[in-house]
Amino acid sequence: MAIGLRDKFESTLRAARTYAEKRDTFNLHKAAYLFGKYVDDLNLSPKRQLLVSAEDLSGCIAGRLGTTDYSAAPDLLQGYAEELQALFGRRLELTFVLGTRAASSWYRSAYWQHIKASRMTESFDAFVERCPNAADFATVLSDIRDAVPDHRVLSNDLDDCRDLPFGPATPILNLMRMPPERRAALKPVDLRNARGDDALLRAYLDLNRSDLDDATVEARKKQLRAERAAHGSGLLGGKETG
Repeated sequence: MAIGLRDKFESTLRAARTYAEKRDTFNLHKAAYLFGKYVDDLNLSPKRQLLVSAEDLSGCIAGRLGTTDYSAAPDLLQGYAEELQALFGRRLELTFVLGTRAASSWYRSAYWQHIKASRMTESFDAFVERCPNAADFATVLSDIRDAVPDHRVLSNDLDDCRDLPFGPATPILNLMRMPPERRAALKPVDLRNARGDDALLRAYLDLNRSDLDDATVEARKKQLRAERAAHGSGLLGGKETG
């Protein structure tokens, strides 16, 4: 089994994010072409499986770069499928696996990511109002299945996967048909990129709304994260929200 490393197809992800923002034919075709070239350059043997995982293959997280939903995903995934079909022909066995969440859980998580990673200044309620269809995953999944009718499209609720042996990777490992002895040798990793507590969220939001330059804001956020990791939520007050 080969595993696609994100840094090896970052140009594909940039084009996908730009397409989600601009909805232009050029970047749609660019994303598909670059992804196809990346896979072709791997020179996979006929029986070797490939696992590629990156959220931005679907565009970008809703709410960023002017996007308000995931409606770019069907076009992008269709483009990838066409490139792979051209490469592998009848040998292609392609499955798209998408992680979803209940709307309330997704909005909380996405808002945290925006506040942490950007200079977003709007309130949570304003974010939800601006992106009313962002968590309508039933519609997105239906549109994706229509766009790639010859391939499997599966979905897993990320919160339902939280307690599985390998978290949200568990259903994907199930699909890979890995020999039991090799799977038994895998070691689960700790939870990463978890949403912080409410106090840390408020501290980030205050920084985003300040007159400080971007470099200073990022440095102070990094300092807060380090203090949070060293001392726990008590440093800032508040309690972990999951």
